[in-house]
Amino acid sequence: MADCNTNQYRIRQPLGRHETTCGELAYLENTDGGMEIQVGITMDAETEMFENDVARASLTRSAKIPKAVRGMASITALMKNTGSLTIQPEAVKYFESCGMVTEQTYVVAISSQTGSFELNEIVTGGTSGNIGVVVLTELEGTDEIFVSAVAGFDPGETITGATSGATAVADSTTVGGYLQKPTSSAFKNMTFRSEEDGFSKEMNGALGTFNITGTANEPLSVTFEMMGRVENTRQQTLTSQVGIFTKGEEITDGTNIGVVMKDCDGIVDPYLVYRMVSGSSDGFTLGASLTGSLGSTATTSSVAYKPFGTRPMTTGVVAESGNPPILQNSGLEINGFQPNVSAFTLEMGNEVVVQENFNEVFGLAPATINGREVKYTIDPLVFNDSDWAIYDEWRAGNISNGFGLIAGREVGSRVFIYIASTQTQNVTDGDRDGSSIFNVEGMALGDNDAEMFILWC
Repeated sequence: MADCNTNQYRIRQPLGRHETTCGELAYLENTDGGMEIQVGITMDAETEMFENDVARASLTRSAKIPKAVRGMASITALMKNTGSLTIQPEAVKYFESCGMVTEQTYVVAISSQTGSFELNEIVTGGTSGNIGVVVLTELEGTDEIFVSAVAGFDPGETITGATSGATAVADSTTVGGYLQKPTSSAFKNMTFRSEEDGFSKEMNGALGTFNITGTANEPLSVTFEMMGRVENTRQQTLTSQVGIFTKGEEITDGTNIGVVMKDCDGIVDPYLVYRMVSGSSDGFTLGASLTGSLGSTATTSSVAYKPFGTRPMTTGVVAESGNPPILQNSGLEINGFQPNVSAFTLEMGNEVVVQENFNEVFGLAPATINGREVKYTIDPLVFNDSDWAIYDEWRAGNISNGFGLIAGREVGSRVFIYIASTQTQNVTDGDRDGSSIFNVEGMALGDNDAEMFILWC
């Protein structure tokens, strides 16, 4: 009889955790979920095949030989902040696995201001000598700036901007906000699982890239494209465990033999992760009595879960609450010119590779990032002759001042994106509701990993 219960495309939840040891599968639990995603998550396993081109008395091709298996996932989420300046959004860890680093920022309440502070300029405390970098200037209705790389300023001391010459009295400095910017080293590889209505897909050693999209009067959205390796392991919970199963140790139920892939003490490490070397490829059965070659013992208390296979969805995952901010009053300005823009994209452009390595158990090393090219697009309306001079500069490939745009105006719910400086790569004609526009494509420029940043504030 046919099964009427199809797998539901809308029932999905992602779980992800940074790996303590790069490439070693991390245990995922309900606290590793919570990012609210849009319908349409995809995750696939790509098995590379060796072309076994045998010469024989037939034109029929020989069977191909399976090689290593790479995992690829695509997830889209709205860029939602937490409502608090001291709680990280769930998306932060995914950005970190896309070549970003995170640092806590500080809110400096100011008064008696002269001049205007500039983004990315250094500010120095006149008494303490402490130095910070401005990552958000005063917004409408506020008397505060956000700074990074500072321990704080003394209450009442005067701070001075190195580029603008602006000054202000720092009335107070409090912790608040999270700054994310690119890095060229120390990437945070992730174990990622897509749970799909009773089916699970998991990869480890994963890194990725991201694309941010913004449209007027809508929330910013981000799509993470992750890549890692799918290892032919099994995972099982244990009971009555005595001793620690050690990575590399052989385990047996008396008939089947496996090899432990990660230390398991049954407490901090709740799952036994192993690969089969003899006997059933499905793993040990529920209730099997296991003995390790180093003397540890335990009984399996779950079926063996595969990286791609049946697995109940993790319970107790709490999704982020609240509504994401929308793009209004966003303040995008280039070289003093504020264009009429309805759409914006930012592409991180990471070159993510999962390299082959025959010393690895399953033939693949953890993912790494070998390069990036940060690109953006905007769609400004064309108004009058004075605009054409600006667009001609863009067409000539001249380098322009950077720009920032902000989604939301409520404290703790804002998302600010800043590009340090830009160089236009292409300008083409277009229209928006019958009005002429230029489709502008450019790249973000910056030295020492300073092309752009995202500030959750």
